[in-house]
Amino acid sequence: MRYLKLPLQFYSIFIISSAFFVSIFPLSIIALPFKPEIRIKIVSPGWGFFGKVLIYFGILAKVTKIDERDEDIKKQRQPHGLHIANHQSFIDIPLVLTTLQIPPIMKKEVLYIPIFGLCGYASGAIIVDRSNKDSRKKVLELSKRRLVSEFKSLQYYPEGTRQRQGFEPKDFSEIKTPLMEFAYDEGLPLYPISIYGTKKVLSHKTGIIRYFQRLGIKNHQALYPRDFETKEDFLKAGWKKVQDGYYELAEKLN
Repeated sequence: MRYLKLPLQFYSIFIISSAFFVSIFPLSIIALPFKPEIRIKIVSPGWGFFGKVLIYFGILAKVTKIDERDEDIKKQRQPHGLHIANHQSFIDIPLVLTTLQIPPIMKKEVLYIPIFGLCGYASGAIIVDRSNKDSRKKVLELSKRRLVSEFKSLQYYPEGTRQRQGFEPKDFSEIKTPLMEFAYDEGLPLYPISIYGTKKVLSHKTGIIRYFQRLGIKNHQALYPRDFETKEDFLKAGWKKVQDGYYELAEKLN
């Protein structure tokens, strides 16, 4: 197997870059002149295709999917509401893209990656400078607007940066909840997503891909504010779903 490591890395680069330039890049160029909500609709099918190619052919992962959402929701690329997940690695977003295609909040550094940054912008990602307080405030307002008056869907990682200590989702006391609180105040559905195994795919020291990893993703049934007595109950229930799904996937895949 060790003799295949280098050829496999080149294989992955070829497969992933080919999928990107076949699906994402041309759609992004077409979408650039339009408003964000139109850009998202144009580019989202390409991201769905790209996510599947990267996960199944680029890194040769074995994926377990559990989907508890209603059947009509499963058929939608961008169900209305706030979609939250635990955050382990760069592979999280491609894995989520295999089940739904909703732009995330993206750190500004991604914009500086040639071509990819342009496509991220064209695809409707909301850009944040985490080191700038004014930028974070602006992104929060943009995110709120998107949830209620524009696209009405957003992919959000309450842990903030990727989980660097261990694999398990952070404790509720450590996550960022302003958008979850906004969802409660506005009566918006909250869709918890649990992700397992993505941290094992890329070596944090070398960036080398580890193939044939067992990944898991669980899309939970939506939670609605009307079903909870308090905001805190709603927030804690949403994050507990993320945590419980992670442990369920860990048990299934180990």
